[in-house]
Amino acid sequence: MIYPMLMPSLILVGVASALTCDEYAPLALLGEMKGSSVNEASGLARSRTRPGIWFTHNDAGGIAELYAFELDGTFVEAHTVAGAEFRDWEDLSAGPCPDRPGDCLYIGDIGDNSRTRDSIAVYVVEEPAPGAQAEVIATFPAFYPEGVAMDSEALFVHPRTGRIYLATKDHDSDTSFIFRFHHEPTEAPQELTEVYAWMPEPPDTAVTGGAWDPDGDRLVIRTYAWAFVWSTDPCEPEAHWGQPATPQLVGDSRGESIAFDLDGGMVAVTEGGVMSIAQLACLAPGPGSGPCDTGQADTDTDADGDTDTDTDADGDADSRPPDSPQPDSPEDSDTGAGQPEEGCGGCGGCGHAPVGALMAGLLGLAALRRRRA
Repeated sequence: MIYPMLMPSLILVGVASALTCDEYAPLALLGEMKGSSVNEASGLARSRTRPGIWFTHNDAGGIAELYAFELDGTFVEAHTVAGAEFRDWEDLSAGPCPDRPGDCLYIGDIGDNSRTRDSIAVYVVEEPAPGAQAEVIATFPAFYPEGVAMDSEALFVHPRTGRIYLATKDHDSDTSFIFRFHHEPTEAPQELTEVYAWMPEPPDTAVTGGAWDPDGDRLVIRTYAWAFVWSTDPCEPEAHWGQPATPQLVGDSRGESIAFDLDGGMVAVTEGGVMSIAQLACLAPGPGSGPCDTGQADTDTDADGDTDTDTDADGDADSRPPDSPQPDSPEDSDTGAGQPEEGCGGCGGCGHAPVGALMAGLLGLAALRRRRA
């Protein structure tokens, strides 16, 4: 069953600008990490605040820690995660913090090989500084529709809305189900919303990882053998479902995680006592989209006192034309009155779209020149 789309509230974030890509080189080994605390690397995320740093964590049987490393295999340090349980951490995603400005890491305690868990959880921490522990600032507990237990190893957070998604793993089926988490952190588990039933081509549903790129232009979901890449609309984060993905061969039976770098490519790591670090380098990089450019935000001095993206008579926070036939009452959104809807508002930074797009282009060109140099 496909549930109605839930509308996220506005998140005003500084989105990291990166290159996008239309063509990739074959997978190439960058390095190996030996003799560290990492022995079952199951998640991967690039730091948004510490240049050259990437984060990973161990699979079931490990402890609540994040591990910082460099792509040549240099182990940097371990960060204790305070306030999180450790049952079966399976994936990691970088994204905007849910309740404050800044960059956060989303830890997916979502694994369930035996299909016995009543609920799963995603823990959110601010990116830890060197030498610091990571404190949980938000928790998203959840359960699958109708209480059915499922296994998942792929977590991906939209870089503009901050909305959390996962893809299920099932060796016995040709379908991976895509689910969306509720928008706000809660104490009690909330029911996940099914978004799409995805059938990979070529068939391979042992889904082991996923990631959005920093601009929201591409989404990748990987299996042991393939990385499936979609071009995505940053302001319509679910519009690509139903469109075919482009498969890229990764072909490592131990591969469980993948993430985008800033040069338009993708990085993948493996489980095992020796963690292999490999890259699908981008052969045809181009600038990312920058902030969403679907409208103009205003500073809003009307009676409701909120910050919205319209100037129509109703004074609410929407990006639809005033004569749109769709209702814009609070009942149409799961976030209630005064909250913007998906589209320009959901992406954040729309009021600065021209400046943001220019900056994105300049940063993209600078990164491209560094790469060519």
